[in-house]
Amino acid sequence: MADFGDRFSEAEETLRDRLLGPLVDYLTPAWVTPNHLTALRALLVALAIILFLAGTALQTQVLVLILASLTDLFDGVLARSRNQFSRRGAYLDHSVDWFLGGMGWYSGPG
Repeated sequence: MADFGDRFSEAEETLRDRLLGPLVDYLTPAWVTPNHLTALRALLVALAIILFLAGTALQTQVLVLILASLTDLFDGVLARSRNQFSRRGAYLDHSVDWFLGGMGWYSGPG
């Protein structure tokens, strides 16, 4: 039996797909795949790390991390709306999410 967390996650995913699915389909060209968005997120996280090491303003770093987070929001919606699932894509998405979370944590206050 699914616990509350699983049911909540499924309900949130369904709501997100209903709200963002048409927008993501409209804004994303047909040749762009969810893996493209994941790769873009990896590049944005790498850019945020470079900006951090270079001592760039925190606002710029945060903007890059927000853009990276948006790609994370959209790649799942795009994968479900276009029925483009792959094990490699799921692995890459999960791996890049770890780097995004780590960068957000490391560059935070303090």
